[in-house]
Amino acid sequence: MCPHQGGPACESRLFDQIEAIFMAGGRVREYVGQEKCIIACPWHGIEFDARTGACLTKKDWKIKQYSVRVNENGQLVIDLPDH
Repeated sequence: MCPHQGGPACESRLFDQIEAIFMAGGRVREYVGQEKCIIACPWHGIEFDARTGACLTKKDWKIKQYSVRVNENGQLVIDLPDH
């Protein structure tokens, strides 16, 4: 759930992170990161790092994250916390 207005961030797809390097003379070199690790809330496009849950623009915003693994049968398993 997105901390902005409760949007369904879980409905996002993973996409590439665009990164930038500031170079001499005020030039900027942009490139695509090495792995798809960004999700965006479909309501307003607020972006989060799927690996950490951290918001890319608001440092005090974060989404919940869960451990995910592939079990011995090749199935994706999400480890939910006990409540």
